[in-house]
Amino acid sequence: GLLAEKGAAVRDPDLIAQLTETSARMAEAVGSADNEGFVMLDRLFHMSLYKASGFPRTIEMFEQLRSAAERYMYYYATGTSGAPQSLAEHEAILAAYRDGKPRLVRKLTEMHLMRSAAELRQLATRRLTNPAPSDRSRGASG
Repeated sequence: GLLAEKGAAVRDPDLIAQLTETSARMAEAVGSADNEGFVMLDRLFHMSLYKASGFPRTIEMFEQLRSAAERYMYYYATGTSGAPQSLAEHEAILAAYRDGKPRLVRKLTEMHLMRSAAELRQLATRRLTNPAPSDRSRGASG
């Protein structure tokens, strides 16, 4: 949330254009069920906003965490209806940025991340209690 707020405090028309383009491409990925493209664009959306914050060490740590969690992002995109919801949340974040409301950007980003994490936890719990045949054949550790 803090990185999003600080990034949104930087009024950069080029960043607004980039986030708008990324969001449009995310919509195309959702429409065509391109989960790999969606995950890549989701990362681009968040990291572009965060990089504008001017906290390079924090961004570096966040990028490492995001890389470590990347396989779970694919799991989320393919195993839930979260991609369309995430897209709508990104649109709200982008609208708040366009409107010059960095605190709202922070709040919306935090809500978005918490909702996504909760949905992923629910998916993982369901998969642990009722594994798919492919999970059973290779073990739950995948």
